[in-house]
Amino acid sequence: MVLASLPVILEFSPPVDAEKRLCDQWLQAARIVSQMQDSDSTVTALLSKLKQNLSNLEKDEVLDKLKQQIYKALEAAGIPREIRQTFAMVFVTLTTKSIQMVKAKRDG
Repeated sequence: MVLASLPVILEFSPPVDAEKRLCDQWLQAARIVSQMQDSDSTVTALLSKLKQNLSNLEKDEVLDKLKQQIYKALEAAGIPREIRQTFAMVFVTLTTKSIQMVKAKRDG
């Protein structure tokens, strides 16, 4: 008996339906976060607080609260649990980077 092995390359790509669904979920999440920034007083207050001179610990506390608020809103909108945490983290990061850029331009 002779055993031989052949190299095999398998490439998997998500079906088009899965890609479209994920893109739709990103867009839905972006709309939710955008609306929260315009209308949600809790989120607006947290974003305003980030514009202040905070210690690292205070900033982390505010970011955690902001992430919790976004996570809850995404949950209420039916964004799947598997991606909700990642979406919330991405939107908090993008929002805070934007605030830091504005603050740097203003201070500099």
